[in-house]
Amino acid sequence: MKQKPKIHFENESFMVIVEGMGDKPIQVRPVVYDSLADCGVAIIPENGRGFVWGLVAPRNIIAAWRATEILRCLKFINPNKDLAHSYYAGLRQPRDWMTQEVSVLIRRIGRSRYNEIMSLPVPDKIIKAILDSQSGESSFMLDTRPIKEEINAGTIKWRKEFSNIL
Repeated sequence: MKQKPKIHFENESFMVIVEGMGDKPIQVRPVVYDSLADCGVAIIPENGRGFVWGLVAPRNIIAAWRATEILRCLKFINPNKDLAHSYYAGLRQPRDWMTQEVSVLIRRIGRSRYNEIMSLPVPDKIIKAILDSQSGESSFMLDTRPIKEEINAGTIKWRKEFSNIL
């Protein structure tokens, strides 16, 4: 039996031109999802099948949440590239091999907007999903390492529950 992906976070819908879906803006909802196969970011059009991008590991839903914020700043989305590039741009330390793509994406949204996104407080819903996954309340083990990075960056405040996972 196929397991349905879990949606950890739904960001606000927005209008954007999506490659392959015509030349007019459509309404999409960016989400953070988790499935047996992978974990990442998706955009779900109001009337159609969604586009997903994710990794088997690590399951970094903080980077995926940031990707939803980054995607909302774009006027055009190429799902085959921009979902992944947004995820990597949402990491505190993007992979070296992704530097050029992340730089292009940051130029598209503007450095100041990117800096704002990177300084946003991580939503409680994301933190709770990570904590729940560690306590066995979820089928998926989400990566806990980003919590420490976000504490150091000031986007997450220390909680007693973190002492069991960090």
